[in-house]
Amino acid sequence: MKEELISKIRTIAESEKFKQDAFFLCGSSTGNPNFTLLEACERYLETVDAPEPDVEAAEKLISELEAVAAIEQDETKINRVVTNVEYVKEILANKSLLLDK
Repeated sequence: MKEELISKIRTIAESEKFKQDAFFLCGSSTGNPNFTLLEACERYLETVDAPEPDVEAAEKLISELEAVAAIEQDETKINRVVTNVEYVKEILANKSLLLDK
């Protein structure tokens, strides 16, 4: 199960990275990138294979995911796009696994 969560975190990071690249290259055509979420995902993924869990990285990721989950999607507002909402919900439902080795 933890491997599935890590895969979903990678997908979220890749999506935010794509939005970031598109934002800088073409303007905001894919929605505004969430820089703090991207940074939290990347930091967690860097530490996932460490011998001991990086609690700070996991807690930061959880905090950023909770912030994303708290944003209500409003289809009428341009660039208020929450990517991978189902992934975010699934990761948060199993967030205790992020703190385990």
